[in-house]
Amino acid sequence: MPRLNRILLAIGIPLASLLCSANGTYASSARHFVEAGLALDEGERERLAAKFDARQLPLILASFSANPPDDIDPARLYSALAGWHYFAGKHFDPRQRGVWTTGESAFSAGDHSPANLTLSSGAALELVELAALARLADQRDYIFDPIVWWHDHLDLRVRLTNAFYDPVDGAYAHLDSLGRRLTEPALSGLIPVALGARHGSEATRRAAWKLWTGSEQRIEQGDLQTGLQARQAAAAFAAASGDHGLHVATEAVMAALSLQALDDLDEPELSVYARDALAARGLPTGRDVEIVLGSSTLPLSTEWIALQPLERSRAAIRFYKGVGVFAPARADSLLALTRLPEDATDSTIAASVAKITDLLVELSAVDVRKTSNQWLIRRAGRNDLNETDEAAFELQWTDLRIWFDHGLELLTADILAWHLRSDPASKWTATLNPHVIGEGDQPHLLVHCRSGQEASDYEPDSLTLMWTDGTSLLPPQEFQLTQTSPRDFESAVPTLPTKIGLWQLIVEGLPKRPRLSAAISVVDPVVVSIVPTGRRASTVDWAVQLRSQVRSPINGRINLQTPLSWTGAPGTSLQYSLEPGEASELHFAVTPDFDVAPGSYPLRWTAWSNTQLIGEYETQVDRPFAWLRIGPLPITDPDKPINSPYAFDRRIDLAQRLQGLESTVAWTKLPGGRVDPEGFIVLESAGNQPGLHYAFTGFVTQSEDAVLELASDGPARLFVNGRRVVNLERWGGRREAEVRFGSGTNFVVVKLADLDGSGARFRLRVRDIDGSELRAVGNKLEHLLENYAYLARARQGEPGSVQRQTLRLVPIRYLDPQADTVSVVGSFNGWSPASTPMTRLENGSWQVKIRLRPGRFEYKFAVDGSDWIPDPNNPAAVADGFGGRNSVLIID
Repeated sequence: MPRLNRILLAIGIPLASLLCSANGTYASSARHFVEAGLALDEGERERLAAKFDARQLPLILASFSANPPDDIDPARLYSALAGWHYFAGKHFDPRQRGVWTTGESAFSAGDHSPANLTLSSGAALELVELAALARLADQRDYIFDPIVWWHDHLDLRVRLTNAFYDPVDGAYAHLDSLGRRLTEPALSGLIPVALGARHGSEATRRAAWKLWTGSEQRIEQGDLQTGLQARQAAAAFAAASGDHGLHVATEAVMAALSLQALDDLDEPELSVYARDALAARGLPTGRDVEIVLGSSTLPLSTEWIALQPLERSRAAIRFYKGVGVFAPARADSLLALTRLPEDATDSTIAASVAKITDLLVELSAVDVRKTSNQWLIRRAGRNDLNETDEAAFELQWTDLRIWFDHGLELLTADILAWHLRSDPASKWTATLNPHVIGEGDQPHLLVHCRSGQEASDYEPDSLTLMWTDGTSLLPPQEFQLTQTSPRDFESAVPTLPTKIGLWQLIVEGLPKRPRLSAAISVVDPVVVSIVPTGRRASTVDWAVQLRSQVRSPINGRINLQTPLSWTGAPGTSLQYSLEPGEASELHFAVTPDFDVAPGSYPLRWTAWSNTQLIGEYETQVDRPFAWLRIGPLPITDPDKPINSPYAFDRRIDLAQRLQGLESTVAWTKLPGGRVDPEGFIVLESAGNQPGLHYAFTGFVTQSEDAVLELASDGPARLFVNGRRVVNLERWGGRREAEVRFGSGTNFVVVKLADLDGSGARFRLRVRDIDGSELRAVGNKLEHLLENYAYLARARQGEPGSVQRQTLRLVPIRYLDPQADTVSVVGSFNGWSPASTPMTRLENGSWQVKIRLRPGRFEYKFAVDGSDWIPDPNNPAAVADGFGGRNSVLIID
């Protein structure tokens, strides 16, 4: 967990304006920036951030990581920049969808993206920020922080790649910020490439050529007409600054990033034309630029943004050293392999990569469960893993296996990055046809040489082929090319990946490291997307969208599993038939049981194609509480609308009437039609005017400790029994709080600010502290009306805010001598088989000790990863909602 209480330190003095006086210096601006990052007062940091373009934050962090100020303590600098990172996440991703956006004109990931993500240059900007934080943590010699930042970086790169890649067209067809197709590329399409989004397909290069030349033909040396078109396209650079996806910084910075992208795409001739055109407009054509910070500037080189060979491996090896996988002496020798000089030759890098590859093979064979005790012994007497209070993350030893595997992913990524590079001067290209494969397809590798002399000198020899999805590498296979024309060679690909996803091809043995087509897409026969389409009272309508991706007809079915006593119409299993390339929809209506308590309930879906299981999916249906509302009320504090004071912040009086925006308003029951398919309560404003809303409910429950999650589209506050427990002051978003409920009626108030008159939306989800639904909930509106004053409860000091109880160490045992692996899954660990593995004892029994708060928990044993069974020695059990039983554990 992030140590935010340690990162966001109070500085205890007023913060000066980030925009310093005219005689301000780089040092003073940097100090103000650092102080803002350390501030506990988020509002103060937001006021300072408003004085510069927040989209520059990742570039500022990149500058600080490569060129840290001499007069600022490195520990404070790291903590401050981590604080700015969390601020940026809230600013660019207020709904916590996992992808940053930086403007209304964000570009779509395409119709074929399963999550239908909306991205922008900000999504790739986050890569810059994560890399900067990883490098700063590496400079501090932290054990755990670098591997966390680099893992987040790698995970985001993979998600960006999958979002950008169109599996049907087989091209990165959505790289422009306005969502246009490849036929209309925009300049900002280059920016994600420059900022680290994985690239390399022939389609991406075609987009760059078409952008600068107006055609897809290559600029051959001496082609003055095409060169003139390139200059004219580059001359329009300034006119493109209105593109929000493009304009993440000044024109000079954007020019440098665009050129960086062209260089990354290995188009030296095109880069020359672009540099000439940008120079004619007075824009810099090098890698070194400046970004504005306060009254001064920061140096920035686009080279600082690019990944360096083996720097991610350094973080993995340092982590392995810290947890005791390696003795210090061996770890230091391995770390030395990753510290490559700036002028390192290809042969030097290749030698280090070969040794890291041997290390990857060695570590891949390690059984963490059997060797972790040896690592603990090796670590005896060392405390470097605990690090210092400035560290952003703290390793839990129970997560050791997870982070051991993440280290392997970083080693793999560095090795693959080296093997996938190409030689810009190479006359050879290699492509796959087809680039999208399903069952029974046989792609061919097509190799072409633009030089007749080189082609005639080449004698086809044995080649080595490997497949990678970016985090794993399939075993190598040998094959041989056959010459089909003076400049062309061909071979059927001997082995294919079977796992669904985007796979890149590595071919060793081709001359002069040719450019390889970036990927082949191994696709499901059918793309499945499940979305809520409407709500009628408590019934939620769902659409299952289907689209064929193979060349033969498909017959299949969609199965729906609901909680017991719920109904699905027209049924819970529907058949479908699709012709090649055809799209279709199936519609389900899901109605909860009449007496089901408020909460969030899972729906489980399975999709079948012929006799093949395509995928399993889970969605949620929210059964909302009964609410009363009042509003909209006038906003009296324009600087912080949510601070506008009303009596309901302190006391609820259901008989009170107030002057609203257009007339007198009173408490009224919120109709069920105000709940959208995602479970959000919709509060409309009068006359499209900004205003404040209050929503109020109350309930009784046998659950004492619970977690409340408030999500909103704008500023919101959550009060429980008269005490504020959640504050979404400016951006909205989603936040959780742990709360202890009283034994009687508990009262909940949500205060929302509608800033533009479009209405306010919120969703409240409540669950028991163990992750299950609240127990024995009563939320009858007539009871609510009888017990509405909660101020007395707050005055009496009844608990209503975050409270924590002492954790208990609970032993759990299971006997099964035949099992290979056993783990405990339950409501305390999210039902994750990887979270709580058990240790095998000599008598064939399995044991684990877990720390739990007092409360009620449901659990099972996961045997050999697939068989989930209740505890045979525990008679206490309840129905699991799917025809089985869950064991029950009660901690007093």
